[in-house]
Amino acid sequence: MTAKGANPFGKPGKEDDSSIEVDLGNVSSGFKIDAGNYPGRCIGVEKGISKAGNPQLIWSFAITGKKYPGREFKMWTALTPQALWKVAEVIEALGLGTKGSVAKFAPKDAIGKPCALVIKDDEYNGEERSSLDKVLAGEEPKRSANSPVLAGKTSKREAESDQDD
Repeated sequence: MTAKGANPFGKPGKEDDSSIEVDLGNVSSGFKIDAGNYPGRCIGVEKGISKAGNPQLIWSFAITGKKYPGREFKMWTALTPQALWKVAEVIEALGLGTKGSVAKFAPKDAIGKPCALVIKDDEYNGEERSSLDKVLAGEEPKRSANSPVLAGKTSKREAESDQDD
């Protein structure tokens, strides 16, 4: 750890300016919350390509309830015949389309849509963490000036950046 105000990269002009040393000994790769259902909102969706080379939608959600407000989770839904059931599940939960029809929407149509997030216990690289298992239809939560996400902000980060202005 460096002293307050000290340059975290050492003194300029040292012989080995090309290397960076950061102690990551106490860093966790994820976070853990209680498994269960939480009120949430979609805060983003974008097109992407999976590791297998398939087109996919990458959904971002944030918890909007009193417990863990602003915690963000991602869900990746591949656009392949075998995985369209998962895409349909999310699209229907957000009210963007129904099974048996063609769903056409812009990312802005999804952002802000209320939903319920089913969070499960998971493991990644040997560490316990929480992950988004399912998205369910949700009701519009009551707005509260005390909750950054409920006060019209899309995430806790956005609300905090507004306070810095």
